[in-house]
Amino acid sequence: MEIIYQLAAICRENPSIPFFFCIGAGYWLGSFKYKGVALGAVAATLIVAVIVGALMGVVISPNVKNIFFLLFIFTIGYSSGPAFFHSLRSSALPLLAFALLMAVLCLASAYVMAKLMGLNPGFGAGLLAGSATESLMIGVATDTIAKLGLGSALTARYVNDVPIAYAISYLFGTIGAIWITAYLGPILLGVKDIRAEARALESKLGETKMPPDTFIEYTDYLTRSYRVENPRYIGRSVGAAEAAEGGDKSFLITALRRQGEKISVTDETTLEKDDVVAVRSLRRILADTAAMPGPEVVDNELSSLVMERVSVVVTKREWFGKTVEELAVEPQMHGVIISKITRGVQEIPVYNSTVIHRGDVVTIGGVMKAVELAIPTIGYPERTSTATDMVTVALGIAAGTIVGALTLKVGRIPLSLTTGGGALLAGLLISWFRSTRPVFGNMPAATSWLFQSLGLCGFIAVVGLSCGPDFVSGLRQNGWGIMWGGIVVTVVPIVSCILAGRWFFKMNPVILLGACTGARLCTAALGALQEACGSPTPVLGYTVPYALNNIIFAVWGVVIVLLMA
Repeated sequence: MEIIYQLAAICRENPSIPFFFCIGAGYWLGSFKYKGVALGAVAATLIVAVIVGALMGVVISPNVKNIFFLLFIFTIGYSSGPAFFHSLRSSALPLLAFALLMAVLCLASAYVMAKLMGLNPGFGAGLLAGSATESLMIGVATDTIAKLGLGSALTARYVNDVPIAYAISYLFGTIGAIWITAYLGPILLGVKDIRAEARALESKLGETKMPPDTFIEYTDYLTRSYRVENPRYIGRSVGAAEAAEGGDKSFLITALRRQGEKISVTDETTLEKDDVVAVRSLRRILADTAAMPGPEVVDNELSSLVMERVSVVVTKREWFGKTVEELAVEPQMHGVIISKITRGVQEIPVYNSTVIHRGDVVTIGGVMKAVELAIPTIGYPERTSTATDMVTVALGIAAGTIVGALTLKVGRIPLSLTTGGGALLAGLLISWFRSTRPVFGNMPAATSWLFQSLGLCGFIAVVGLSCGPDFVSGLRQNGWGIMWGGIVVTVVPIVSCILAGRWFFKMNPVILLGACTGARLCTAALGALQEACGSPTPVLGYTVPYALNNIIFAVWGVVIVLLMA
């Protein structure tokens, strides 16, 4: 026992030890799955931190909590920016209305249940945050409670009550969302075979299913080597020859050998008699031998192509709102294919009917020369880089926090974005500006994941350690009520939206269920739904509601506290 007391004393003197222990243990515990469902790093960190806090009484400065939360919420805004602003356009109106319906029902049901059970603002906010599985609301709600002017003792109590209610209601919030969307949802929609619905949607979108371990090898583009003997080419520049033979960029001279030596090719390079050139073009063009530079020759080295794959941020208006199929026939896309589309943090399936949005990151591939010609017509290339623009990140968080700290009093009610809301707004705006001029604010995917995941888990660890001593008493007083309230707040909005999507919005069942997981901000439910469908298509309904409600539920963290106060 003496060793345990000594360890506890060391932890109290060095709070960084239990802080990092809770994060590490949370990630480890959250990785375990039962029937495909994992608790997740955030909920697991909170549970571990509550237990450690109750046992050791560790005190950590609230400034640590605020720093981690600001880093997390800024990155949420940064990741959601282009998708959020796209969701406000008329083309996304049905999904926008659907997301708003889900958000309003979640807020209304949480408020009604909290009032019926006589919960205080802290428990009410935690009930909504846990049922909606939206950890972001914890920080926004606690910031708002701190500004109510309730006195230090009552403020501390309400602040500690938020994560208690969150922890109690979170478990069913996740499991319930998974079960309803992936398993009950198809029944409510009258769908007997959700996999068949997904296959039908894929077919409609232009996806062709191939048997396992097979692929289509045929391509319209071929590369041939020719000796320059045709007078039409001799003395002409490469650029002029390409324009004359394939004005739509369907004819490219990709390599050149002169007097046995391979030389670099530019548009200004002049072709000479007996040069050997590699031509990349369509089969039908190459079939016209009279139009070629000369007789075909065998030159394996010259015909071996350097292929390139590049991720490009879509910033050119010509791409906005167009489908993959429409873009495939554009002159600048000759010999180039779209292999991947990323919207926010979600990968979007590449079908013929997939619509490209501003700020999407499309991965294109093909012959290096064709890819380089295509890039400036799409947007800005994101070359492989591990560097993060910390100047923009740090100054953006600072500026957003200043704006969020400003308070306007209407009567006795303090109205404020809160520091978290200000940082969220800064992330949204910086991400939006980057989608138009992506020369600043670079944040690789790995950095984004680290800031979001570690930022949130660090914040949650401090919250759990702080509320640990009060957790048992709060659980005894309101535990069962919050649990049943969480079930109601989870079930009612999702079931109502599924029925509304069927009868009012008349959405495709797969898209509808995907929209439910996005509007409820439950990525775990999206994964379970995709597994049930045997298809990635639900993500097509997920992205717009997710981007919009990420912001709306942050606002709800303020609203629920003000309604309950």
